[in-house]
Amino acid sequence: MAFQFFKRKVNKKAEAPSRKDKDFGGSWIPGSSAIDSNALIAKDKVCLQFASLHYGVYSQKDRQRVTRHSLYQVLKQPSLDERHWNFFYQSANDYFNGGCLWRVARYDGEVVSLFRMDIRQTTIVRDDKTRRRLFLYNGTIYTEDDVLYIPSRFNYSTLSGGQSIYNAFPSAFETADQLEQFTQNSFKNGLSGKRTVVDISAAFPDATPGQIEEIKQKFQHEYTGTQNASRPLIKQKGIEYSELGSSGDNRGAELKDNRQFQKEIIDSVYHLPSESYDIEKYFLMFNEFALKPLIEQFQEAINTLLDEDKYYFEFDTNGVMKSSLQQRIDAYQKEISTGILSLNEARKKENLPPVEAGDTNFMPVNMMPWNEETKKAYMAKQKQVAQDTTGNTDPLDPDTQHIPQGDDKQ
Repeated sequence: MAFQFFKRKVNKKAEAPSRKDKDFGGSWIPGSSAIDSNALIAKDKVCLQFASLHYGVYSQKDRQRVTRHSLYQVLKQPSLDERHWNFFYQSANDYFNGGCLWRVARYDGEVVSLFRMDIRQTTIVRDDKTRRRLFLYNGTIYTEDDVLYIPSRFNYSTLSGGQSIYNAFPSAFETADQLEQFTQNSFKNGLSGKRTVVDISAAFPDATPGQIEEIKQKFQHEYTGTQNASRPLIKQKGIEYSELGSSGDNRGAELKDNRQFQKEIIDSVYHLPSESYDIEKYFLMFNEFALKPLIEQFQEAINTLLDEDKYYFEFDTNGVMKSSLQQRIDAYQKEISTGILSLNEARKKENLPPVEAGDTNFMPVNMMPWNEETKKAYMAKQKQVAQDTTGNTDPLDPDTQHIPQGDDKQ
């Protein structure tokens, strides 16, 4: 009955999205080793940092963290099967596979549990009357009221949502896969860069193509590959061996360059900065380009679960920034003393509540705007200084200037 209702309510022909990446399971092609190495490592870096972010539900009124809020408690343990870290790690992984889907369980209007839904096993369509999304998962239909949908940003459209990162950048992953296969074949065939030529014409002058292939397979099984690297080669009468190819040093350098190029391709897809940067710059760029897109999308989505007039959800990225507390204090001190930030603006960066009179901006006393008001204040101060030192009421009035006479001339 549920499926008949689904067919009746939804114009699947017009709106059904394509999920061509659903069979890959997060891998580029079956048997590919590229996703098992550099690509998985790159994605793991982003997911690890995302899952490790601190978070909070805050009051709009005073920015105080509301630890007793029901959503804050739910995010600590979204369901009986998953706690916060694994839930957010897998959610970030789902995002790169095409999008993140959370089934939201409520009781008396409050969120009590969150359950992840695999987007690769979910059909997303639009109701032809309400134009709202419907989600068919494991034979059950869910509405937008039941599901929090965070689509990936890759090739996003309002009809089909986002694509997996693998389908959005196919050439990058294909190139990385080819380089990976080249490297693996090089290890299997030896790292020297030279190919062994076996001349069997004297020993087996009448060998058939099948016999030659059999000899080749036996030779490869017993003498090639890393597992046979130290095995001695036994020379038989009538069989001659020679080598073709480059030296081992050149081959090693070529493999190293290929491996580095493969890593750079994948890192560029995930917006990972170069590891040649110092640690502070590395994490600054990592936070800005790799993490920030996920943070902003997830924050926007999670805030829809709150009464946004009273509360808001926010991640704390200070833990990602690998600068010391003393470095941050020194930076805040300079920004506050020069008027760039107010005290409360600096406290907000540290996720701290505001303090009374903390919205005032300060500036050095020896710096002020040069306008009519400050001109008058300056002139009044100069008059007062002249009066205190000479007794004159106006140092700029010639009638009241002090004229030295008598002994004063001496």
